[in-house]
Amino acid sequence: MNPGLLAKAVGKLVRTVRRVQAAGGAPCTVVTDRRRAAARRVREIASKLRIRGKLSREESTPMVHRVTEELAGRSPRSFPSR
Repeated sequence: MNPGLLAKAVGKLVRTVRRVQAAGGAPCTVVTDRRRAAARRVREIASKLRIRGKLSREESTPMVHRVTEELAGRSPRSFPSR
């Protein structure tokens, strides 16, 4: 599930309810505006994903270098010289 789409849906829902209330429908319905909380949650999730992405890159970069070095070491042997 995309958290950005979820935050956008929360905002759209709040705006729609406010519009209905302004038109005279559901005057006693109490609606809490959760747009800021939803946006805060999206930012929190995005920061966690960025941190996890950086960690995975830091872990995978040495492995990529090692595999690349192994491939570079094998390449002269795998192709006969002319």
